[in-house]
Amino acid sequence: MSVAQLQSKGPVLLDEISFFVAKSHRFLDKNDQSIFLKKWIKEADDVMRVDPIYGSLLKSKLGEVHGDIEKVTYWFNNANRLGVMPHQIATNMLVSYCNLGYGSKALQVLRDHVDISHGNIGETIWLAPAAGAFKYMKHLIEQAKRGNVELPEKNLALSQEVAELLDKSEVSDAICAQVIDVAGEIMRKHQLFWLGDMAEFVLDREGASVLMRFNVDVTYRNASSMSMEAVDLLIERKLDSVPFLIDFVGTRP
Repeated sequence: MSVAQLQSKGPVLLDEISFFVAKSHRFLDKNDQSIFLKKWIKEADDVMRVDPIYGSLLKSKLGEVHGDIEKVTYWFNNANRLGVMPHQIATNMLVSYCNLGYGSKALQVLRDHVDISHGNIGETIWLAPAAGAFKYMKHLIEQAKRGNVELPEKNLALSQEVAELLDKSEVSDAICAQVIDVAGEIMRKHQLFWLGDMAEFVLDREGASVLMRFNVDVTYRNASSMSMEAVDLLIERKLDSVPFLIDFVGTRP
């Protein structure tokens, strides 16, 4: 394959692996010897030789396939070392951190690298709820309105209602992100991705509380056990009185 072909291969391969992750129910084992995985690893190495920036993004995505946050972060940082500004790969970082349940990491990316001055609000704002970034999402929406930035219609109305409810309870984005961190910790323990493109919320308008629901590929009983694990961790971290709750729903009987 020529240098030009390898350079053009990077974006195509990244889309291919990203689609695989988006449809995956659980992490691949680190010792997985699947033919398609070997092919991706080889092709990522080939791209790395001619386009180290795209190669870094590919290797980060391959780390995500295994739920390996250290590899994910290392290769994002490598792209930065090669001259990519963080706001240029904010979407990549947000998708990976949200997929793996790192709410606080995703929130930090939003606060530091998503802004109208970076021109990336439209492509990232739909990920804000999965990071617990409801107040910051409202700030971005206001920026977008002033700047006539077109926003995606990905359930933003419901997310804005969540933000209004949490405002009444004076719950910060940082606290919401910490609650999501608990959900992520439990899912990673069970080697699970959460299912669906968007975060799901159940609103208690009278009680001014919000339940964030994670659909996972386990039985109803196992999902219930995961929810109990979450309660224990929330109590341990003094987050149990926060009116932002989490719950797991199994997709198998």
